[in-house]
Amino acid sequence: MKKTITTLFALLILVLSSYAQTWDYYTGGNKFEGFKYEVAAGMGEGKFPYNEPLFLIRNSDKFGLEFMLSGINYCGDDDILKMYVDDGEVLKYYFSTSTDGQTLFLNMTKEQEKQIVSLLKNGSKLYVRIYTNSNIWDYKFSLTGSTVSINKLSL
Repeated sequence: MKKTITTLFALLILVLSSYAQTWDYYTGGNKFEGFKYEVAAGMGEGKFPYNEPLFLIRNSDKFGLEFMLSGINYCGDDDILKMYVDDGEVLKYYFSTSTDGQTLFLNMTKEQEKQIVSLLKNGSKLYVRIYTNSNIWDYKFSLTGSTVSINKLSL
């Protein structure tokens, strides 16, 4: 009887965890640089070895609102990123990269920032495609929990 209850409990935990939120919110700071930040982040899916990309929205008192994609293949500054939410309009962005080329910083106007925040809060899936000189990389992000995490940002 105890074994059956334990097995049922384990199955319940497994089922509930499959519906768990995929987005999270956290805060931090950098005392060396002297700024504080808050982040809403969602983990996605990609091809090996880049199968756990992160889509991040960072708001800091030094840099303002930033949209980033991390945990991805190497990209150069002249590459292009396209994305869409659910079956919506395909949006095209240029980006700059971190010094190691592993994090993209999307270049957006204030209007584009508002648009993507709204799409991320109201959609269910985010699809991203990065065109590099030598390849095409596709990523998918569940937007489960994105509204709660984004709403915690001081926008």
